[in-house]
Amino acid sequence: MDAARPSLLNTWLLGHGMAPERVRFVLVGALNTVVGLGFFALFNALIGDSGHYAYLATVVIAQALGVQFAFCTQRLIVFRARGGRIVHELLRFYLVYSVGLIANLAVLPVLVEVAGLPVFPAQVVFTVGLAVVTYLAGRRFVFRLHRP
Repeated sequence: MDAARPSLLNTWLLGHGMAPERVRFVLVGALNTVVGLGFFALFNALIGDSGHYAYLATVVIAQALGVQFAFCTQRLIVFRARGGRIVHELLRFYLVYSVGLIANLAVLPVLVEVAGLPVFPAQVVFTVGLAVVTYLAGRRFVFRLHRP
């Protein structure tokens, strides 16, 4: 590759090129989903058999870790927020994900206990639905003030 030519990753994904926000969100969201579900699978394997609703503890732990990663990737890559009040955005982000956590704690038992889905596939189903909501919330609420 020519040294004067920026890499595809730098120009397209990281925001110096023409990638639409929704495309960046899908790519970064896929990465965030893998990371979050990885945390969920790990902690579910460690504590999932310790009680009937132990998977709910797994949700809390996995989300507490995954939300940190998601904030950084969404702020910098998806919404390209720069400067501004990062603490303000972080608090808004936590608010959005707290609502998501409460919904997850309410919906997951329905999917597992009522619908009879295994825990991990039920979490995958919930996570995919949550992705759409968090994109809209991120765009309109969390990062709306500090985007180019």
